[in-house]
Amino acid sequence: MKFKPMSDLDADTQANAFRLFQRGIYDFEIVEAKERISSAGNNMMEMRVKIFDKEGHFRTIFDYLVDSDATGYKLRHFAKATGLLAHYEKGEMTAQECEGKAGRCQVIIQKDRNNVYPDKNVISDYLPMLAVGAAPATSLEDDEIPF
Repeated sequence: MKFKPMSDLDADTQANAFRLFQRGIYDFEIVEAKERISSAGNNMMEMRVKIFDKEGHFRTIFDYLVDSDATGYKLRHFAKATGLLAHYEKGEMTAQECEGKAGRCQVIIQKDRNNVYPDKNVISDYLPMLAVGAAPATSLEDDEIPF
């Protein structure tokens, strides 16, 4: 049998696409970032993000930081969580500056509304860096999430 070999990252990404993480707080790393324009015409950062659970398992998901009134908070929180707040306050962050950044994020499960695609994990927000000596955040139960 002939086939196209996959990298470990591609194989893990494909396998993990079927396993959802529970709603909670997870470590993340930005694997890839691209500057784009959203379908509504807004500036946007499209990012491939690895999220890690407590056991070190990971999933790769996509996240989008969009310069819009509805989701502007997420862009600022990302900058604050990754040490890019100075860039944010100047009004510009590049894809290159975002790649490789890491921190903590709030992950939820987005249900498919039209029964076309499976449910998926999405990042609802990014969390600020912890102060030195602060206790790390833990996973939250659905009724403990503050929004």
